[in-house]
Amino acid sequence: MAGMTLCSVCERQVRGKAKVEGGASTSTVDGATTTAAAAAASEACALCFGTLNPQFVARVAADVGRAVKNDFYDVKDFVLSLNMPVSLILREEIVKMRDDLGFAGTLASVPFRIRAIDAYIGALYEATGLRPTKCSNLNLTITFCNDEFLKPDCDFLLDHFPDEFIMPAKKMRLAEPPPIESLLTKVKVLSIASRLQADVAKKFNFETPTNNCVSSFELSRDPIFLAGRYCKFSRNLPQSPWTADDHAGSGIVGGSVSEQVCQFLKQKSLADVTRFTASGREDIDVRMLGEGRPFAVQLVNPRKKLPEWSTIEQEINRTFNDIRVSFLRQVTRAEADILKIGEEEKRKTYTALCYSSKRVDPVMLAALQNKAPLELKQKTPVRVLKRRPLIERPRNIFQMHALPIDDHHFQLRLTTQAGTYVKEFVHGDFGRTRPSLADLIDPESEVDILELDVEMVDLEWPPGNITAQQPVPNGLAK
Repeated sequence: MAGMTLCSVCERQVRGKAKVEGGASTSTVDGATTTAAAAAASEACALCFGTLNPQFVARVAADVGRAVKNDFYDVKDFVLSLNMPVSLILREEIVKMRDDLGFAGTLASVPFRIRAIDAYIGALYEATGLRPTKCSNLNLTITFCNDEFLKPDCDFLLDHFPDEFIMPAKKMRLAEPPPIESLLTKVKVLSIASRLQADVAKKFNFETPTNNCVSSFELSRDPIFLAGRYCKFSRNLPQSPWTADDHAGSGIVGGSVSEQVCQFLKQKSLADVTRFTASGREDIDVRMLGEGRPFAVQLVNPRKKLPEWSTIEQEINRTFNDIRVSFLRQVTRAEADILKIGEEEKRKTYTALCYSSKRVDPVMLAALQNKAPLELKQKTPVRVLKRRPLIERPRNIFQMHALPIDDHHFQLRLTTQAGTYVKEFVHGDFGRTRPSLADLIDPESEVDILELDVEMVDLEWPPGNITAQQPVPNGLAK
């Protein structure tokens, strides 16, 4: 094996500080002479690839410092992760197996990852003013890339450990199977290291890199999950942004509940992305009343802490006239995921203004109460067939009350299983919902729904919210 060219930092870690400072102007590592000039060219180190070079460390730290300043993170500390080239990790494992190098330094007992972190944390603290720690919601990941030796390293391991490089059958069937180098991962190297013997390690050629490492970094703060409820008072506001197809012929452009809530939170937190989730959805022409519909928002990489929840609620409610947000609080990721669990087991209460082509019979309306609970068979409605599969779903009506308003209008109050298409239950959707309200009142009559409001979504939300979910009486929908 040809000798290794080591930087001054790695030389100390291999030979030990005492030997390096013992006065020798040159040093030999496996027959290689390391002069002062070679040590100065420390970005050409065959062991660390220059990542421990103090000048290189200072440049990386300065880049991170500028990013922290420009991104306005309101934190005092961070967690550091270093992502090293796979070739560097392989060399670390091979060097540890060499019994002919006469280790006297820290490399024999301290992993490279620890030594590298120790080299960077001081410079990063000086450049950013942030304290490195083991527990923080700001994560700094620095990635170093140098693929110069990926193929020779792979060839070396393939010669001595061919069983570790068996291409999976699925990849072999591809028109262009991936290169064998794609199988050389950090996990693979560590797996091979447990089987590595000294005689094999001595055959490895520690070539000196001709290309410097390229560094990149990512700053990311742990996501924030918020839970709350929203009310929607407009019949021209969708829950989520509409697509081009949705807009076609509608005359409604822009604006939605999720956009209004998320844009406000994004502006306050300086998050990269916001993700809005709700327990079901109402149509654009349906109001959401009562205590509101449960929702959750994920703030990805927020740079600023949010104000008090009550302050956020007040600001949102002052800013937008068509929505009201309440019960806002922070939850965990696991709690936010609860929102989509057991969707069809939830119950929802509706109030609808209905029209009958025939004269309303108060006696028949009163009799509706006794026909619940009632199971429906609902095929996918015609109005949503373009985005939903055609299937038949069983749905339940748990409670049903109707009050006459005049000869042709009445108010209907329903408690249903979540996922019930209430509009289709009222008018029948060309016989696709059986039975329909029209069937129950008078098969000869045409019944349609004029206005619909959701008054309650029966779900304890946010988690731990002890406020009873009682519908707010709104009277007849206007």
